[in-house]
Formats: sequence, structure tokens, C-alpha cells
Amino acid sequence: MTAGIEKYLTYLKAKDYSPGTLAWQRSHLERFSSYVAKKNLGIEKVTEDQIRSYLADLKRSGLATRTRQAHLSALKGLFSYLVKEGIITKNPAARVKPPQGTSSLPAVLTVEEMMRLITTPDLSTPVGVRDRAILELLYSSGLRRRELVNLNLSDLDLISGSVRVNQGKGRKDRVVPVGKTACQVMALYLKHVRHWFLRDPREEALFIDSIKGRRMAVGTINYLVKKTLKKSGLTKKVSPHTLRHSMATHLLQNQADIRYIQAMLGHASINSTQVYTRLDLHDLKAVHRRAHPHGKR
Repeated sequence: MTAGIEKYLTYLKAKDYSPGTLAWQRSHLERFSSYVAKKNLGIEKVTEDQIRSYLADLKRSGLATRTRQAHLSALKGLFSYLVKEGIITKNPAARVKPPQGTSSLPAVLTVEEMMRLITTPDLSTPVGVRDRAILELLYSSGLRRRELVNLNLSDLDLISGSVRVNQGKGRKDRVVPVGKTACQVMALYLKHVRHWFLRDPREEALFIDSIKGRRMAVGTINYLVKKTLKKSGLTKKVSPHTLRHSMATHLLQNQADIRYIQAMLGHASINSTQVYTRLDLHDLKAVHRRAHPHGKR
């Protein structure tokens, strides 16, 4: 099973799939490989029923519908490749329908909570200035973590107030606005902080790790948000993606056209952006329950 997975991942890499996609594909497929190994099955012995049983096992373990759908998608791709290569004769995942269920809405912060989080870093310290710049850019432009750490100096234009995202999710490029406040903090970071962290003056990365002196890692962004959240005193569960979700929701609440939000987020399909419409309705219902005389009926 392992050899087949490695061949498939090598094939995807040759097709220029992003490192992030390769990482989640590997994670999902290796989990299935472990499941199959416990049942002493070879790759050619996997059946449709066993895949359904595996998905049921994932559900019992508490994985969300969308995550289980991603697991099945990885399996469909793997077995389709193995059939194409003549390693097996039939794709056992071909007729398995994606798990159904209500997808949970993404967590968001209110405007007040967002301002509390973003203004937590201490602007009197170099690390505080950099962290504030990162949080401002994540919220202002709705960037994904990997998109942010992949930014180079040349991608940011403070004069026009925009940032170019190269090879975002789905290998698509886009240019998105950067708000006035974010531009001001970014200017402060670039003028007074970035050069202090550099070990190699030829480094092109926009955001520099204060310890390693080179481009920041995705995991460092996770730590930064977790650290800032703790200092802010907010009790909500927050990740870097929460800032992206919150930006989209706040735009929608202020009557921004959903297709504009789609372009900002880099969604290939409007269907991916529609979740924020549901989220806004969810908030509206909560207000209705609190404020309407018959809201609790």
C-alpha cells in the first residue's frame, strides 16, 4: 500500500501540485494505509464496502463532514491513478458517495473582538511591530497562512495599497487591497524592524523570523496567533484562518458584493464563498432571538 501511495504522490508532485495539497494528501492516505494494514489487506484487496467502513470509522472518531469528504477525495484520486497504471483493475472508491451532513460554520470574531486581538502586540518592541503587521495583513487582505509567508518584498505596494498573492490555493495568482491601517503598520515594520531580523541582506521574504533570520514558517504564524490570543484575554477559539473568515463576514455585513469577496479570498467558485452568506444569516437569527419579543418561541 505504501509503495502505491508514494508513486501517486510523486505523480501529483510532477503535476505541480502545491506543497500544502501534497501534505494533506499524504496525511489522509497514510491514515487509510494504517487502517488497511491492521486488517492485513493488500492494496488489491480493498473493496467498496471497506472504504465505506473506513469512512464510518472516521465519523465515529469525530471528524467533520468536510474532512471526511477530503479523505474520500484522496482515496478516489489514489485508486484512479492505480487503475490507470495497471496496478489494480478496479477503483473501489469510484461509486462511494461523499459523506453528507451539515458542515459547521467557520468561527469568526466580531469587529470589537478583532480590534482587541490585532492591537494586542506591543508596538514598542520589534517583534510586536512585526506581529501587528502580520495580523493587520491577515485581516485586511484575507490571506491564507501559506500565502502570507510566501510573500516577497516586491509583492507589497504601499503606494497603491495592494499585495500580489503568487501561486495561491489552486496555483492561482491574485492582487488584493491592503487597508490604510495595515499599510501604516507595514510601513513601520519595513522602515524600522525588518532589517534587524535579517541574516542575509539578499533575503526576499517580506516577513522574517526574528530568531532564524529568514522567511517565516507556516507553523510560526500559528504560534503567533495563539500567543496573541492568550495575551488578549479573548476566550474564543481562534486560528490564523479565523482572521480570514472574519474579514469576509465583516465585508458581507457591510453590504460588500459577494463576488468581490470571492475575488478577495481567491475562491475558484462562488459556492465556496456562499458559506459567509449562511454565516451572516446565522448571526442575524441570533440577534432576532435576543431582541424580538417572540424570538424565543
